[in-house]
Amino acid sequence: MRASSAGAASVFARAAGSYNRVGPRHFTAFARRLVAYTGVRAGDRVLDVGAGTGEALLAATARSGPRGWAVGVDLAPAMLARAAAALRARGHAGARLCVMDAERLALGGGAFDVVLCAFALSSIPRPEQALREIRRVLRPGGRVGVVDTAAWYFQQDPRWRWHAEALRAAGVLPAAGAPAADDRATLAGTLRRAGFTAVRATETAVDLPFRDADEWWRWSWSHGSRRLFEAVPPGQLAGLKAELVRGLQGCRGADGRFHGTMRAAIVRGQTPWGDEG
Repeated sequence: MRASSAGAASVFARAAGSYNRVGPRHFTAFARRLVAYTGVRAGDRVLDVGAGTGEALLAATARSGPRGWAVGVDLAPAMLARAAAALRARGHAGARLCVMDAERLALGGGAFDVVLCAFALSSIPRPEQALREIRRVLRPGGRVGVVDTAAWYFQQDPRWRWHAEALRAAGVLPAAGAPAADDRATLAGTLRRAGFTAVRATETAVDLPFRDADEWWRWSWSHGSRRLFEAVPPGQLAGLKAELVRGLQGCRGADGRFHGTMRAAIVRGQTPWGDEG
């Protein structure tokens, strides 16, 4: 799922208008769980790396309150524009939003109590470099929280295996290899290599209900999986869509909706006391 920073930013710039507005609001659910697991407290100074439309930032500012302050950084200005509007609507207009590369944070050392990263680390070319930067900007004993997954949702749910097979046949998904490593162990190991201590990990899952095939199709273009469909030759896209819509019928629940499940690892750690970055 990893791509260049510029490539990932370009995909999300095109998806910004519909991101987390169409279909299940899974990013909101994961963001709230990340903030709770990381333990954001009243008065905390919070940085959200790969802030996107600000879901984790909104959840964090609700906990840090008026005594805290928040900064969100992302490479896609269109996503940050969405975040700014959401923060203003919730009365958090004081949060600072900046276009910034996670691998080169133009922020002072030791400036934050908490750094969050929601579904961004897997899109960063050098994740350990980004985590070293996160460690640098955290105070000694500061906390980091990451939620992410190395797989697409349709690779995690046996009901959706047909989806992965169709994308492989279209040439936009690599051939199936060895079973994927446990995201919890992988992320925890990455945090430890970047110098974090007291690392803990858990897994969480969110249901993905879709009213109909049209909602699912529009949702599929509203986030990172958009790049898979953009890689399909235009002349083949209509045929692939028809095949995928037929496959949806096997995911219909008793409520008449199509259901999937997205799983992700949530990992937290802290900088050592006395750490100078």
